[in-house]
Amino acid sequence: MLLSSKSIGASGKTGTILLIVAMILGLLASILGLIPFLGIMVGGIFGFIGVILIFFGWLKIMDGLLSAGS
Repeated sequence: MLLSSKSIGASGKTGTILLIVAMILGLLASILGLIPFLGIMVGGIFGFIGVILIFFGWLKIMDGLLSAGS
């Protein structure tokens, strides 16, 4: 599992946590999307935040790989 990898360092491990949170938010967004009106709006916000967390999570993993390699 990526979270227990020693090659990504501490910064990379926080990135994997962000990816896990993004997956949970995506799941919540899809479930809330089933509710009319308010659920669609809140689900859309959760989905948008999830996409941003995925981006920053992978940036942190790349930073952890680069800092662990040097």
